[in-house]
Amino acid sequence: MEARRPQFGCVDWWLLGVSLLAAVPRIYLGATQFVEYDGYWHVFIAVQDDWHQFYKEYQSNFHPPLFYLLLKVAIWFGRTPLVYRAISLLTGIAAVFVVGRIAEQISFNRYTPVVAALAYGVALPSIIISCEVRSYMLSVFFILTSFCCFLELLQPEAPIKSRAQFGLYAVLAGYSHYGAFLYIGACVATAILFDVSLFRRNLWKRLARDAVTFAAIAAVLAYVYLTHGRSHTVVAEHLHGHYFNPSQESLWTFLIRNSRQLMNLFSPLMVTSETSFYLILAVLILGAAWQVFLIRQLARPENVRAAATILTSAGLLAAMVAGAVLGKYPYGGELRQQFFLFPLAILCGCILLDRIAAALSPRLATAPLLVVSAVTIGAWSFAFAQYPKVRTELGTTQMNRFRRDFPAPAAIYVDEFNVINFFIHYHDWQWHFIGHCQAAPEIDIYRVTRASESFLLLRDFSRWNVDWTDRSVFHDLAACIEGQRLPSLTVFYTRQKPDADAIQQESAIGRRIVAGALSESLCVSRLRVEGERVYARLVTGRCEIEIDSVQNCAKCDDTNWSITYAGDWVRGEFEQASGATLTYTNDPSAVARFSFEGTELRYWYTKAFNRGLAVIFIDGVSKGVVDLYSPAIEWQSSSVFSDLPPGRHVVEIHATGRRDPVSTDAYIDIDALEGR
Repeated sequence: MEARRPQFGCVDWWLLGVSLLAAVPRIYLGATQFVEYDGYWHVFIAVQDDWHQFYKEYQSNFHPPLFYLLLKVAIWFGRTPLVYRAISLLTGIAAVFVVGRIAEQISFNRYTPVVAALAYGVALPSIIISCEVRSYMLSVFFILTSFCCFLELLQPEAPIKSRAQFGLYAVLAGYSHYGAFLYIGACVATAILFDVSLFRRNLWKRLARDAVTFAAIAAVLAYVYLTHGRSHTVVAEHLHGHYFNPSQESLWTFLIRNSRQLMNLFSPLMVTSETSFYLILAVLILGAAWQVFLIRQLARPENVRAAATILTSAGLLAAMVAGAVLGKYPYGGELRQQFFLFPLAILCGCILLDRIAAALSPRLATAPLLVVSAVTIGAWSFAFAQYPKVRTELGTTQMNRFRRDFPAPAAIYVDEFNVINFFIHYHDWQWHFIGHCQAAPEIDIYRVTRASESFLLLRDFSRWNVDWTDRSVFHDLAACIEGQRLPSLTVFYTRQKPDADAIQQESAIGRRIVAGALSESLCVSRLRVEGERVYARLVTGRCEIEIDSVQNCAKCDDTNWSITYAGDWVRGEFEQASGATLTYTNDPSAVARFSFEGTELRYWYTKAFNRGLAVIFIDGVSKGVVDLYSPAIEWQSSSVFSDLPPGRHVVEIHATGRRDPVSTDAYIDIDALEGR
């Protein structure tokens, strides 16, 4: 039972062509799509110019070290999103070829490997993971290369070279992501099962060799687990729903709910109804049973390797479920945590397709392969077209406002959550670690420079998200300002989880910050509080306090504290709006209040396809209804209410919950209010 020689033949040229085809959407998305928060966190770790600091940052993150080290090399070639994605892009494209190579070992039809590579290469999940600035694709690549070698171990006399390569790639997969541990466990179970069922004549010899192979892998991986991984075996807060909790639901309900989510992660079309899910699940179970029947003749080496692929896939799925039940690994969570299963699922599907083709006459054998290829390309092309393409980096509008209102700061303070929000917009600057604030050692100090521009960044790693009621924050800030002899310190802050009444709390937070600063002999020379965001400049001694939101205004932006909000309002950032923000609601009980001196009110808002009706009251008298609906977005639209008697007037803008029949919702918004 000899494995096929990995010579570069006709099929390999096809696989190379498919890999190059798969590179097109990956490079396009990699060059144009924004990088997620966690991706920039990985870049932040890699750019550390102090090895002690690099080690500390790596230890605080959930992932093993290999990706960070490779990313550190990659950034020598530039500081762009495409460079940051280079590791995932290159391994993602190479993985397409490797999937085809694995399919060669488990197929009868010479073109099944091409279909397998195509199905994996054009699939949106593999494209998305190939564009992540994280270690998942790197780990999957090593898993696939190790599995290619693992199939060669199923010969009666497996070459030592194959064992060594399998062990090396498995270790590299584990040093890329801890999810690879589940795959290695599945390989252990498959190897033992094959040893006791197919190789009884040399059972003890094979068991001994496998034991040595896997023990060596375990020994090398034990180091990274004991020195790093063990401290991170906690349930991530955003993944609680993907770990089994017997106090909240039954095991069956948990499995069905998360299996459905897993199906949607891997499918080009969403499974929206429970009936559809059960129907598809039944088809998959019947297909798996038929597949087992078709490969029952284990005298053929292709069937042996196909059986190993199916068993390893089932073992990995079972390990994920067991991990979720034991609180060690999420099941049905986000795509990146489940993606290890995806290429193996593709291979299992191609086994069934190949055996169906083999049962047909030679003239018809290619028909199912062509049909599946066409359907696969069409379905995933549609899914790719529907996938949101977002070029703008996270928080761009926020950063633009910060730079406009606080130009050329000498030093900036951020907490642990906001260091990445800030780094996103300064990733291409040079970050040099200076040390710690002596008076507050939990605050790191960086010198951030580009050309002639430079400032200090004070990063508070002891506070994930600052609580402005905590007076010790201001004590530490005052100590750092004095210790570093800073002329001023500018705060850049966003609340990670905004309160439902964040807009209504703006003035209270502002007063709290001013009072906290005064308690440490600091003066807030400028303050801007907008919902969950706070920008402030602190100086020592006395100063004239400038608070944007309480300044007198003719045209008052929606963020001005002279406008008060009651009900469920949300603030969003839109460059085209007045002041680049809108405050909006679809709560029928929501009200915005404003008072002014004059004889005329101009109400600024945005007309759009999801807008409803607003009722305007001035001095308690209804002035009619404003319909904010428009089939196209019309920024900075306005309505004027004139001929008011001279003097002070009180304005109320009420949401109604009503809308034009063609509108998709009943939102109203406040862009600005202008009294004159």
